[in-house]
Amino acid sequence: MHSINTFDKTFDTAPLNSHSLETIWLACKDWLIIGNGYKLNDDARLEMTNNIITAYHEIDPSGDLFRFGISRKVAFNKQKSSDRVGISLDDFENELKSAQSLLRHWEAVVFRERVNIEMGLENDPYFFQKTSQETRNPHISATQTLIIRGSNVFFVGWRRV
Repeated sequence: MHSINTFDKTFDTAPLNSHSLETIWLACKDWLIIGNGYKLNDDARLEMTNNIITAYHEIDPSGDLFRFGISRKVAFNKQKSSDRVGISLDDFENELKSAQSLLRHWEAVVFRERVNIEMGLENDPYFFQKTSQETRNPHISATQTLIIRGSNVFFVGWRRV
Protein backbone atom coordinates (compact mmCIF):
# COMPACT_ATOMS: atom_id res chain seq x y z
CA MET A 1 0.00 0.00 0.00
CA HIS A 2 2.87 2.34 0.78
CA SER A 3 4.47 1.61 -2.61
CA ILE A 4 1.20 2.30 -4.41
CA ASN A 5 0.74 5.57 -2.51
CA THR A 6 4.31 6.57 -3.38
CA PHE A 7 3.41 6.06 -7.05
CA ASP A 8 -0.15 7.42 -6.88
CA LYS A 9 -0.70 10.15 -4.28
CA THR A 10 -4.48 9.95 -4.76
CA PHE A 11 -4.52 6.37 -3.44
CA ASP A 12 -6.30 6.23 -0.07
CA THR A 13 -4.03 4.80 2.64
CA ALA A 14 -6.68 5.01 5.40
CA PRO A 15 -6.88 1.17 5.63
CA LEU A 16 -3.31 1.22 6.97
CA ASN A 17 -4.72 2.75 10.15
CA SER A 18 -6.54 -0.54 10.77
CA HIS A 19 -5.02 -3.97 11.12
CA SER A 20 -7.43 -5.65 8.74
CA LEU A 21 -5.29 -7.52 6.22
CA GLU A 22 -8.31 -8.17 4.05
CA THR A 23 -9.23 -4.47 3.79
CA ILE A 24 -5.64 -3.52 2.97
CA TRP A 25 -5.30 -6.36 0.43
CA LEU A 26 -8.59 -5.58 -1.34
CA ALA A 27 -7.71 -1.88 -1.67
CA CYS A 28 -4.33 -2.73 -3.21
CA LYS A 29 -5.71 -5.46 -5.43
CA ASP A 30 -8.47 -3.18 -6.75
CA TRP A 31 -5.93 -0.42 -7.47
CA LEU A 32 -3.72 -2.82 -9.41
CA ILE A 33 -6.45 -4.56 -11.42
CA ILE A 34 -9.39 -2.18 -11.75
CA GLY A 35 -7.68 1.17 -11.46
CA ASN A 36 -4.54 0.51 -13.47
CA GLY A 37 -4.99 -2.63 -15.59
CA TYR A 38 -2.15 -4.68 -14.14
CA LYS A 39 -2.43 -8.39 -14.99
CA LEU A 40 -2.61 -9.56 -11.36
CA ASN A 41 -5.51 -11.89 -12.20
CA ASP A 42 -3.17 -13.81 -14.51
CA ASP A 43 -0.68 -14.46 -11.68
CA ALA A 44 -0.71 -18.14 -10.68
CA ARG A 45 0.10 -17.18 -7.08
CA LEU A 46 -3.07 -15.12 -6.66
CA GLU A 47 -5.34 -17.97 -5.49
CA MET A 48 -2.98 -19.02 -2.69
CA THR A 49 -2.48 -15.38 -1.70
CA ASN A 50 -6.23 -14.84 -1.52
CA ASN A 51 -6.57 -18.07 0.52
CA ILE A 52 -4.07 -17.08 3.20
CA ILE A 53 -5.31 -13.50 3.51
CA THR A 54 -8.92 -14.72 3.79
CA ALA A 55 -7.89 -17.32 6.38
CA TYR A 56 -6.03 -14.73 8.47
CA HIS A 57 -9.01 -12.40 8.28
CA GLU A 58 -11.49 -15.11 9.26
CA ILE A 59 -9.40 -16.09 12.28
CA ASP A 60 -8.37 -12.58 13.30
CA PRO A 61 -10.51 -9.83 11.69
CA SER A 62 -9.36 -7.14 14.13
CA GLY A 63 -5.68 -8.01 13.71
CA ASP A 64 -4.93 -8.30 17.42
CA LEU A 65 -4.76 -12.08 17.89
CA PHE A 66 -1.58 -12.67 15.90
CA ARG A 67 0.03 -9.46 17.14
CA PHE A 68 -0.56 -10.06 20.85
CA GLY A 69 -1.35 -13.76 21.17
CA ILE A 70 -4.74 -13.01 22.68
CA SER A 71 -7.71 -11.20 21.21
CA ARG A 72 -10.34 -8.85 22.54
CA LYS A 73 -12.82 -10.96 20.57
CA VAL A 74 -14.72 -13.92 22.01
CA ALA A 75 -15.53 -17.19 20.26
CA PHE A 76 -17.56 -20.02 21.85
CA ASN A 77 -17.74 -18.04 25.10
CA LYS A 78 -13.94 -17.92 25.40
CA GLN A 79 -11.47 -15.19 24.64
CA LYS A 80 -9.67 -16.02 21.40
CA SER A 81 -6.00 -16.97 21.81
CA SER A 82 -3.41 -17.95 19.22
CA ASP A 83 -2.88 -21.37 20.83
CA ARG A 84 -6.46 -22.28 19.88
CA VAL A 85 -5.86 -21.74 16.15
CA GLY A 86 -5.43 -24.92 14.12
CA ILE A 87 -3.01 -24.64 11.22
CA SER A 88 -1.96 -27.14 8.57
CA LEU A 89 1.75 -26.30 8.47
CA ASP A 90 2.27 -27.66 4.93
CA ASP A 91 -0.59 -25.58 3.51
CA PHE A 92 0.42 -22.56 5.58
CA GLU A 93 4.03 -22.71 4.38
CA ASN A 94 3.05 -23.07 0.70
CA GLU A 95 0.45 -20.30 0.83
CA LEU A 96 2.71 -17.95 2.79
CA LYS A 97 5.60 -18.45 0.35
CA SER A 98 3.25 -17.90 -2.58
CA ALA A 99 1.78 -14.75 -1.02
CA GLN A 100 5.23 -13.40 -0.17
CA SER A 101 6.42 -14.00 -3.73
CA LEU A 102 3.34 -12.37 -5.27
CA LEU A 103 3.48 -9.32 -3.00
CA ARG A 104 7.20 -8.78 -3.59
CA HIS A 105 6.78 -9.13 -7.35
CA TRP A 106 3.91 -6.66 -7.72
CA GLU A 107 5.53 -4.18 -5.36
CA ALA A 108 8.62 -4.30 -7.59
CA VAL A 109 6.47 -3.80 -10.71
CA VAL A 110 4.99 -0.61 -9.26
CA PHE A 111 8.44 0.53 -8.07
CA ARG A 112 10.07 -0.06 -11.48
CA GLU A 113 7.29 1.82 -13.22
CA ARG A 114 7.78 4.79 -10.89
CA VAL A 115 11.56 4.76 -11.48
CA ASN A 116 10.98 4.69 -15.24
CA ILE A 117 8.74 7.74 -15.00
CA GLU A 118 10.93 9.68 -12.55
CA MET A 119 14.07 9.13 -14.59
CA GLY A 120 12.33 9.76 -17.91
CA LEU A 121 13.15 6.28 -19.14
CA GLU A 122 9.74 5.81 -20.76
CA ASN A 123 10.84 8.45 -23.28
CA ASP A 124 14.26 6.88 -23.91
CA PRO A 125 13.97 4.83 -27.13
CA TYR A 126 17.14 2.86 -26.33
CA PHE A 127 16.13 1.79 -22.85
CA PHE A 128 12.36 1.53 -22.87
CA GLN A 129 11.84 0.13 -26.36
CA LYS A 130 9.63 -2.82 -25.58
CA THR A 131 9.54 -5.84 -27.84
CA SER A 132 8.30 -9.12 -26.52
CA GLN A 133 9.73 -12.38 -27.73
CA GLU A 134 8.24 -15.67 -26.62
CA THR A 135 9.87 -19.09 -26.80
CA ARG A 136 8.27 -22.38 -25.93
CA ASN A 137 9.86 -24.72 -23.37
CA PRO A 138 9.28 -28.36 -24.44
CA HIS A 139 9.96 -29.66 -20.90
CA ILE A 140 7.03 -27.88 -19.27
CA SER A 141 3.84 -26.45 -20.70
CA ALA A 142 4.99 -22.87 -20.50
CA THR A 143 6.11 -19.96 -22.60
CA GLN A 144 9.17 -17.91 -21.69
CA THR A 145 8.81 -14.17 -22.17
CA LEU A 146 11.79 -11.97 -22.87
CA ILE A 147 11.72 -8.18 -23.08
CA ILE A 148 14.24 -6.63 -25.43
CA ARG A 149 15.26 -3.05 -24.63
CA GLY A 150 17.91 -1.69 -26.89
CA SER A 151 20.72 -4.27 -26.85
CA ASN A 152 19.63 -5.70 -23.47
CA VAL A 153 17.45 -8.77 -23.06
CA PHE A 154 15.55 -9.22 -19.79
CA PHE A 155 13.95 -12.47 -18.68
CA VAL A 156 10.42 -11.71 -17.48
CA GLY A 157 9.15 -15.15 -16.56
CA TRP A 158 7.26 -18.24 -17.49
CA ARG A 159 3.59 -18.28 -18.37
CA ARG A 160 1.62 -21.53 -18.34
CA VAL A 161 0.00 -22.34 -21.69
